Amino acid sequence: MADVAVLAGATEQPLAGPGAGRAARMAPIHEDFLGAPGVAPAGSPARQARAAAVVGEALFVTSFGTGELVELSALSVDPAMSSRRRFAVGDGPSGLDVDAATGIAVVWNQHSHDVAVVSLGSGAVERIPVAADPLPADMALGRRLFHAEDDRRISRDGRSCAGCHPEGRADGLVWKLGGGARKTLLLAGRLDHGPYGWNGEHAVLADNIDETIRRLGGTGLSKGELAALAGFVQRGLTPPPRAVMPAAAQAQVARGKGVFESDQVGCVWCHKLDQQASDRSLHDVGSRAKDEDRASFRTPPLRFIDGAGPYFHDGRYATLEAVLDQNLDRMGNTSQLSADDRAALVAFLRSL
Repeated sequence: MADVAVLAGATEQPLAGPGAGRAARMAPIHEDFLGAPGVAPAGSPARQARAAAVVGEALFVTSFGTGELVELSALSVDPAMSSRRRFAVGDGPSGLDVDAATGIAVVWNQHSHDVAVVSLGSGAVERIPVAADPLPADMALGRRLFHAEDDRRISRDGRSCAGCHPEGRADGLVWKLGGGARKTLLLAGRLDHGPYGWNGEHAVLADNIDETIRRLGGTGLSKGELAALAGFVQRGLTPPPRAVMPAAAQAQVARGKGVFESDQVGCVWCHKLDQQASDRSLHDVGSRAKDEDRASFRTPPLRFIDGAGPYFHDGRYATLEAVLDQNLDRMGNTSQLSADDRAALVAFLRSL
């Protein structure tokens, strides 16, 4: 489709709201675009695209992970694989405007805090400083490593940490990296305490990151770089925004909290609310698949659980309702709950 979604930054939701029609939620960028469905493969020149502009037959995209402005063919069946030119513009390009009359592109670089002025005719790039980086040097290094594409120290195929954890969230995918299927974990706001990972094998976050890099085929980072990367994902990622709760929903959430905390149901036995709703311990809840090499997994934190699906270590459940419907009292005693109590429990979980 030749259009882009318009999102409200405060809520991360479509601007017109979830119930509105497509036309109210989308902004067209090209009326006569010849397109075809597809996903850009690994060879796509624009990684972590953050801004785009169409001028005639050219599609300009900022590549956040490589620090480039990429010119593609807007009329290609697969524009992502139709690279024409690349311009090195700075660190973390995230804003773009193109003046077709003058042939000038202006790019805002979020991480190097400067503006790049690109002459589309000559290819010359002028960078104009705007401000100093407000982050300390170690946090800035961790931020750069988190978003870096094509760094074979981090992964064999050059994918970045942010590629699977955009903005510290989760990509919603399930990966097989040895030992069975594992769903990508949400990071932002969930890393205050160890142990880390589905297996809970590392008390120190840097050690868990190092193991992940090795499983991705990366050659590895230095201890200082691992510490910087761990510091950034712990303190530099912004957690998802809290939704404004209507007054009518508050009573249902309060009812769900009572269900969650009741001894008859027992959710709090493992999901300690004062510890991001996780006891950080390993438990066998009968979720082991046939090809798994282990049966026990770390209790996942429930903070921001509404945006952390699919659920379970292997992503087998698409919704929280499905988790409860098929729980069979493996995690707490939920089979005796009424439909209203079950709905209230789900509402409470979504409020965490």
